Amino acid sequence: MKSIIIDDEPDAVEALHLTLMETCPEVAVAGKYTDPMKGLAAIRALKPDLVFLNIEMPVMNGFQLLEEVGDWSFALIFATAYDCFAVKAFRYSAVDYLLKPVNPEELRKAVDKVAESMEG
Repeated sequence: MKSIIIDDEPDAVEALHLTLMETCPEVAVAGKYTDPMKGLAAIRALKPDLVFLNIEMPVMNGFQLLEEVGDWSFALIFATAYDCFAVKAFRYSAVDYLLKPVNPEELRKAVDKVAESMEG
């Protein structure tokens, strides 16, 4: 499962990547981006199966990024420090909404949901 991580906090990107490697070895991280504009370009270029996306970022927030993408075929998991965006996140068909720091068990469950939706 090819994924990318988009989050303006480098430490959060690395923490999520390490947790993915430890708990979800089937998820290959094809790119890590701290700049939402570069993340947007990567979505278009790499065509990931799964995107881990932060919401509050400078220049362009996660929702604005999704508006720029338009129609997408990837699974979406938000990873954010804010719980106040959860309802809006699910309007964007997010598979899950994880609060940082990401709990490994919750990450595993979220990735399992993505895998099930890809099989079905």
